[in-house]
Amino acid sequence: MNVFRWLPLLLAAVQLTAPAVAADFDGKVQWARRVSLGTPVSGVVRSVEVEIGDTVQRGKVMLALDPTPFEAEVAEFEGRVSRTTAELEEQRKALERAQELFDREVLSTVELDHARLAFSRAEGEHREAVAGLRGARYRLENSEIRAPFDGVVVDRDAEVGQTVVATLQAPSLLSLAEVGRYRALTQVSLDMAARLSAGAGATVKIGDARYDGRIQSVGFEPAPGGVGGEARFEVAVDFAAAGVVLRPGTPATMTLP
Repeated sequence: MNVFRWLPLLLAAVQLTAPAVAADFDGKVQWARRVSLGTPVSGVVRSVEVEIGDTVQRGKVMLALDPTPFEAEVAEFEGRVSRTTAELEEQRKALERAQELFDREVLSTVELDHARLAFSRAEGEHREAVAGLRGARYRLENSEIRAPFDGVVVDRDAEVGQTVVATLQAPSLLSLAEVGRYRALTQVSLDMAARLSAGAGATVKIGDARYDGRIQSVGFEPAPGGVGGEARFEVAVDFAAAGVVLRPGTPATMTLP
């Protein structure tokens, strides 16, 4: 048997079955979750409870508009609901009486139809009042900006007395980034990008600390600014660092599978 004849095939098989070797890449830390916050209603800023750099817990009121017009609207619709509830009950009783008289052949069909129409109108007005109250309460609730998660305030564009107009698009008043969850970004070659897949485990090292993470995404298009004309593809690794506040741009070393 000529061993040399089969040697290239044996070497190729070894290369195919050999495990991939993890490699280190330099990268930088970014927020994994950063949101811009605004109010879907217009009004005047009454208070701003945070400054840039403040850490907040989920549910904390960060900004509030003057509640006066919103509270007045709620009170107005509460009155409408109360009034239309009474009117609806009155028309229900009237319809029941009309139906009873009609069954006894004392009331005409036209008069019964009038009673039904009056009840239908009262029912519609009551539904409109209930819907209006729901909308008014929504606007009152959303006149405040509450933290949607534990985070750090990274931008503030609001001051007391400022008029907020949210007619077409709600303006960004505050920006919040989640603390404890981060994303490390790096760039790899085409061959390396082809080997990687979202969900695979990876390690992020920052200073002397090491964090276990997972690949969140692998770019399909070349990232801007390739090295030496070579196409590079962005890889994002998400990791958790509980109780640690890392600034975006912090250098990191990423070990990819």
